[in-house]
Amino acid sequence: MTLTAVVLIAVSAILHAGWNTISKRAHPTPAFFFFALVIGTSLFSPILIINFREILIFPAQVWLLLAMTGLCEAIYFVSLSAAYRSGDMSIAYPLARSAPVIIVILITLLLGQGTQISSHCIAGIMLIFGGSIVLPMHHFTDFRLKNYFNLTCFFALCTALATAGYSMIDFRALQLLRDTPNINLTAVGIGISYVSIEFFIAALWLGLFTVTHKSGRNDLQQVFHRYLRPAVLTGVSFLLPYTLVLISMAHVANVSYVVAFRQLSIPLGVIFGIIFLKEPRFYPKYMGTLIIFIGLVFVALG
Repeated sequence: MTLTAVVLIAVSAILHAGWNTISKRAHPTPAFFFFALVIGTSLFSPILIINFREILIFPAQVWLLLAMTGLCEAIYFVSLSAAYRSGDMSIAYPLARSAPVIIVILITLLLGQGTQISSHCIAGIMLIFGGSIVLPMHHFTDFRLKNYFNLTCFFALCTALATAGYSMIDFRALQLLRDTPNINLTAVGIGISYVSIEFFIAALWLGLFTVTHKSGRNDLQQVFHRYLRPAVLTGVSFLLPYTLVLISMAHVANVSYVVAFRQLSIPLGVIFGIIFLKEPRFYPKYMGTLIIFIGLVFVALG
């Protein structure tokens, strides 16, 4: 990896952990994330205008996949907001970020593609699972079911399922786009255009969810009157991390290094939760995060 790639991915990780910290501290509701999505998609709307002719060439199947991935994104934000309202970010964030890896690999096994999974990946899965067991403990001997059967872990898992869903859909959709003739865009251009549309559709789904619930409409008013600034900051930070990751891919010899280094956001998320949100400091939390981080690196490099 070049120094440019390291800096870009590090900034991306900081931004990702940062907007999660901002939203957790401010007002983690679907309405908050809806407003942030509107801000984020507005900032990236010039890209859609510039690439409008190319976007019109997108196959019908890609648009169907975009509708599905946008729904998964909306479920992601609904679940993430619920996880943050019910517990610590330093628990929910690493679980929500790491569990999708296990889910995707399990789906791969169910589809009969287990030969593609290396021993490094298997070792990584075991480490991620072990770290997830340690993470919610207050003490290393504190193995109790209530540490895991609670709303924070439940909604973090729902967030992870949504992440696995949109990740697999995005992989297929971007594959189709790269194979579509007459699209005069680079791989980065296709990625940025696709993500911009995806977040726009996610905003539509999330907006529908928000306005059809009385509590959602009330929360939206609160965002306008009390949480406007953090919502804008969150919206600005939404799309930038992935954009930086796409750019960094041009500065590495192997994309797996990008995937592995992106996991820096997990310990950062825990650190931000402890420092900025004053969440409890338990040694198992540190150890669990470290084990999960190592496991994710194993998977990425495997």
